[in-house]
Amino acid sequence: MIKISVVSYLNAVPFVHGLQQYNFTAPIAIQLDTPNVCAQKLINNTIDIGLVPVAIIPQLAFSQVITNYCIGANGKVLSVQLFSNKPLHLITTIGLDSESNTSNKLCKLLCAKHWNITPQFTSFSTQNDANIIIGDRALAALGTYPYEYDLAQAWQELTGLPFVFAAWVANTPIAPQLINELNAAFAVGVTAINTLATQHASNQYSVHDYLTKHIQYNLTPLHTQAINLFLH
Repeated sequence: MIKISVVSYLNAVPFVHGLQQYNFTAPIAIQLDTPNVCAQKLINNTIDIGLVPVAIIPQLAFSQVITNYCIGANGKVLSVQLFSNKPLHLITTIGLDSESNTSNKLCKLLCAKHWNITPQFTSFSTQNDANIIIGDRALAALGTYPYEYDLAQAWQELTGLPFVFAAWVANTPIAPQLINELNAAFAVGVTAINTLATQHASNQYSVHDYLTKHIQYNLTPLHTQAINLFLH
C-alpha cells in the first residue's frame, strides 16, 4: 500500500480527483492534510509520497521530487497573502501562518531582500500589523484588509521566476512505473479543471480563474530553478 498525503486546499482538488479516478497497478491510500501535517508525515516516514511545502525538502534524510506536477504560480497566486492594516514600510509585526512552512520562509525572505523591512515575526493575531494567510482561508479573506501583498507576485518581482509552493516529494526511491502512473493520474485531474471548478464554485471569487489563471500545475525547468534558488 502506497500512502500518499495531499494538501486539503482547493488548489489540490485536481490532484485528488486524478488520484481517485486513476486505476493504479498497486493499491494507494490517500490522506488529506494541511501542508504542515503533510510535511511532518513525510519527515516521520508515516507516508511514502506527499504534496509537501518545498521548504521542508532539506529536512528529509532522503528526498526525491517526483512527477511533472506541482502547486506553483507565476505572478499573483491569490491564496498566499500578507494581509496588512498598514503599508509595508510601517509594518512592525507579522503573524506567521500555523499551517505553512514555505509561505512563512518566503515572507521572511521578501522582507529582507525585497521589501527592506525588519518586522518582528510572531504567531497570528488580529493585533499584529500584518498576518500571513494561505490556502482557502486567504481566498476567503481577499478584500477584507486595507493592504494585500501577494507573496508569489513579490517573488516574481524579486527574481523574475515563478514560485513553487508545494511539490510531489518521496522519502524513499519510487519505481518509475508508479511515477508514470502518478503523472497520468494528475493529467486526468488537471484536464478536469473546468468541471471541478463548477463543482467547487464560490460566491466570493472565481474558482475557475483561480485554478486556471493563478495556479500553475506543470513543474517546468523554470519552476525547478525557482525551487533551487529558494532553498539555497
